[in-house]
Amino acid sequence: MNFFVGLDIGGTKIAAALVTQEGKIVKKKVVPTKSAKGQTMVVENIKKAINSVFDERVSGIGVGCPAPLKYPEGIIINPVNMPLRNFKLKDFLEKEFKVPTIVDNDANCFVLGEAIFGKAKNCKVVVGLTLGTGVGGGIVIDKEIIHGMSNAGELGACTIKFDGLKGKHGNDGEIEEYVSARGIMKLAKGLKAKTSLDVYNLAEKGNKKAKKAFKEHGKYLGIAISNLILTFDPDAIVIGGKVSKAWKHFNKTMFAEIKKRTMFNNAIIYPSKDAENSAILGAAWQFIKTETRKEGTSFVSQKQKVSVRIKEGIIKQEKPWGNYTRYTNNQKSTVKILTVKVNQALSLQSHNYRDELWIVLDEGLTVELGDKILKPKAGEEITIPRKTKHRLSTESKKGRVLEISFGEYDENDETRYEDKYGRK
Repeated sequence: MNFFVGLDIGGTKIAAALVTQEGKIVKKKVVPTKSAKGQTMVVENIKKAINSVFDERVSGIGVGCPAPLKYPEGIIINPVNMPLRNFKLKDFLEKEFKVPTIVDNDANCFVLGEAIFGKAKNCKVVVGLTLGTGVGGGIVIDKEIIHGMSNAGELGACTIKFDGLKGKHGNDGEIEEYVSARGIMKLAKGLKAKTSLDVYNLAEKGNKKAKKAFKEHGKYLGIAISNLILTFDPDAIVIGGKVSKAWKHFNKTMFAEIKKRTMFNNAIIYPSKDAENSAILGAAWQFIKTETRKEGTSFVSQKQKVSVRIKEGIIKQEKPWGNYTRYTNNQKSTVKILTVKVNQALSLQSHNYRDELWIVLDEGLTVELGDKILKPKAGEEITIPRKTKHRLSTESKKGRVLEISFGEYDENDETRYEDKYGRK
């Protein structure tokens, strides 16, 4: 099984996790960013966070970091809340840890994580906002981040009041100045509060000025979300970041503003239950998906939806156990549709030089994987690491599996085929 590191870099903390190819977090560590101490300290803490979860099984690092950045080059340009300037983070991490790395916007990763693993996993168009020290945004369509030329989704810098508060991005009246943590502090002016958390605690205790600040915050957030609805007509809008924890204090005025300003709304709008882990998983997924998207082929699979786009040749072959169609001429990466007939099976086999991912297309198949017997459902994905014995068979009706193979083929890597009775 392949493992990956998912990294979420923020202005105050850095969260790293060891993630399986199925998107499960098996180890996690959070360290302070220490942005005030400069670039060298931030870079050391990034290394520290990764080292705390890294081991020899890791085959890639996915990173979510503050924008703006150059994607896919992985260069952090000049984020507002961090002291990194034109820093080649992708190159640095690949040199340091000797594994491929993908660097993307942290808000993009958060929205992608929600679209793959969260409440929005069955949604086509997902838009998200992260309300923290600043405001980030992301747009995901069909499980893919919309990057534009590089930095699409900088929703926090959009204007909601043309003659409003001066923003850090240079725009008057930008969203960030009204719905971020510092925006709440401006709305709560006059309260004895040093942070937005103090304002929240006062609201929890029933302080009228604190509650009024969050109601005002909800109004501005509703205006911002109304613009997103009218622009994207999304299936889901997810709100993350520390400010989202005050949901119950601002959601009523937010929804009232949305209702007033939109002529339609098909979106579910909800606060993320675990934004930090969503960002980590989204960052890791940015790398995981490359393992199943090799040159010449690509596929999308969730539950019973499977599609294959073919860029190279199609080769059909017959075998004693059944037939397959191969969708690629690239020997380092192949995509096959395996068709197994009734009472026929692959021989029990293993591959020394490649890993495989099987996507089950039909019910009724049996998969022997090591010492396990699996009865997978249609749409289920099965990871087969190299050197793992495996066999595919069926007794009731013929069935198909989409097989994606990764790795080098070698003359010593032999596969024998026979039916379930041992006939070759």
